[in-house]
Amino acid sequence: MLADIDPFQALIPGDLITDPDNPIPPATCILAKLLVFAIRQPITRGYPVIYYYNCTSVAANITKLKSMTHKENKVEKTVKKPRCLLGNCTADVVLTFERPICVETYEKCKALGRFMLRVGGESIAGGTVTMILPMTKNRLIDV
Repeated sequence: MLADIDPFQALIPGDLITDPDNPIPPATCILAKLLVFAIRQPITRGYPVIYYYNCTSVAANITKLKSMTHKENKVEKTVKKPRCLLGNCTADVVLTFERPICVETYEKCKALGRFMLRVGGESIAGGTVTMILPMTKNRLIDV
C-alpha cells in the first residue's frame, strides 16, 4: 500500500518509486552483456534499437562493440572490437539512450538490470547491465 502519494499524480506501469533521500540516478549510457538471438541482419555500431525493460521502452543506439564470443566448431572464439555482431553470440556493447532512464547494474538490482533489445517489433537480443557509464559534454568517457 502506498501512503502519502498525490492522488492526482498518475502512476503507470514502468514508473519507479524510490527513496527521496537516495534516488536512482538517471543514466544515458551503459555497458551491457548481450545474448544476440538468431537475427536476419548483422548488428553494427550505430544500430538503432528499442531498449525494453520494466514495462518501459526507450530508443537507443549501439554506440560501441567491445567484444564478441561465438562458437565455431565447438570451440569458443572471442573477437575484440568486432565490426558487427552475428546471430547466436554473446557480446559486450555500449548502449546510449535517447533520453536519461533509471537503470541499475544486474548485480545491484536484477529487475532494473535486465532488458531486451527490439527492432521492428522483433526481439533481437537480451542482456544485462554490467556498468553505468558517465558522460561528459555529450561525449562518452572511454571504457
